Order: sequence, then structure tokens, then C-alpha cells
Amino acid sequence: EQEGLIYPLFMMAQKVGLTDNPWSIVIIFTVIQSAFGTYLLSSVLGTFPRALLEAAELDGASRWEILWKVVFPI
Repeated sequence: EQEGLIYPLFMMAQKVGLTDNPWSIVIIFTVIQSAFGTYLLSSVLGTFPRALLEAAELDGASRWEILWKVVFPI
């Protein structure tokens, strides 16, 4: 799955001129791992207790505050 992304990402890096730059490794690794991170985060959030989210919402927390102050610390 990830191997199928390497060639197109290399071609894009070559067109932009990032093939001899260490930042190309960072960018390509981030693109490849973002799919796994999204999958992992969605599975964790799917099993998160709704009662905690509702309690934070009742306390007046915004969605970002709930994410940063309730979900991420746990």
C-alpha cells in the first residue's frame, strides 16, 4: 500500500527540486504516515466515552477545547 505512493511522491519531489534535500524525507514520511494516523485517531475517537464529551460540552467547552483539554490528555 505505501509502496504505491513512493513513486508518485518521488516524482513530485523531483519536479519541485527536493530530491537532494532532507526536507523531502520529512514531507514524504508525513504524507505516508498521515493515513495511518487518521485511521488510528478515528478508531480511538470512536471508542471514547460519550459521557465525557457531553460533560465538557455542558461545562461550556468549545469543540477545540474538548479535543485539546479532554480527548488528547486521556
